[in-house]
Amino acid sequence: ESKWIFNHLLKKRKKLIKKIQILLDDQENSESNYKILINLFDNFKIKEDSLKIREIIHLLSIKYKYHETNSSSYPKIEQILIYLKDAIKQLFTKDDIYCIIRRNQILLHWFFNENIISMNRLIISEVNDMSFSNEIQSYLNPSLDHKKTGVSFGGNLEQYNQKFSNICQIILKDSIDEFTSYISQNEMSLTDSIIDPEDIFEEEMTIIEYSAKHKSIQIFKYLVSKEIELNSKIWDYAIENNCIEMVQILAQNKIVPKSNNNDNPYLSALYESIKHHNNEIANYIIDHLIDHSKIDKTFFYSILEFHNFEFFPDDFSNLDMHKLFSSFCQYDYSFFVKHFLNEVDVNVCQENLITSIGEKNVEIVRLLL
Repeated sequence: ESKWIFNHLLKKRKKLIKKIQILLDDQENSESNYKILINLFDNFKIKEDSLKIREIIHLLSIKYKYHETNSSSYPKIEQILIYLKDAIKQLFTKDDIYCIIRRNQILLHWFFNENIISMNRLIISEVNDMSFSNEIQSYLNPSLDHKKTGVSFGGNLEQYNQKFSNICQIILKDSIDEFTSYISQNEMSLTDSIIDPEDIFEEEMTIIEYSAKHKSIQIFKYLVSKEIELNSKIWDYAIENNCIEMVQILAQNKIVPKSNNNDNPYLSALYESIKHHNNEIANYIIDHLIDHSKIDKTFFYSILEFHNFEFFPDDFSNLDMHKLFSSFCQYDYSFFVKHFLNEVDVNVCQENLITSIGEKNVEIVRLLL
């Protein structure tokens, strides 16, 4: 009976998180989607439930940890956080919030700027980023006036390697006419290698790799039509950019992802897609590319870290409940840990507590104690 209750609660949780993800991923109708999202939060009484808020913050932190800082999704994140701001202040300690978002520098900056968290010795010992220098100096020298400065994203392409600046800027604009004209006028080859002016320490890359890296899909498709060689590295860019069209082109051309698993090379691409919460790509891999017999329970345990509920099974009865409980403790699933402690016959061992302390999962530690 306890497993049935757990599976029922899991389905409700998955349904809520999936609705949130769909609304966040929709690039159109931003204002109407926001209103739908707020109505959804109100219906589920999100502001009254610290465990639900915790899961939403985890989702935002992990989902956008890997996205570009100028992503169109960031205004949506800020709207959600502003809506939840007062509830977060009321239901969470500053240290608790820091522990949830500490791996996402964009969210860290937002929470600092909103005075929801503040600098302390713990954070100074872990933060290794000059963009936090104002917060650190304000903490170490509170009597001094430190003006807040915004984070500067990107950079001036022309300050690095002028040789490649023009062609790179054209690719970033994804203009085929400008691209073909520039290539012709400057007697360049479509197979030439270039250096990314925004990352001068990166190795040279081909033009098609650069277009894939920056999701210039029209130029990418043009180069494919000219039979420019594709390679497995482009899988990484396609997944990072959540570009299903690029993934389909790679699959159609039988380009296999880089992987240590020769028996099932698409497993690593599936893992990365789930990690990035790029679920359309993940589902495409599952439906068209992967050998399902090679996906075992170990793979499920490995993706728990990413709080991507869409790929949770609807029924956990075939899983090792003790191992599942340990994973929930490790990855800060407070809601599930609380249920296990109340409803499931599971042994709490010292390792669960030690792991939770090490991961700074404050609420889990409270529950275990």
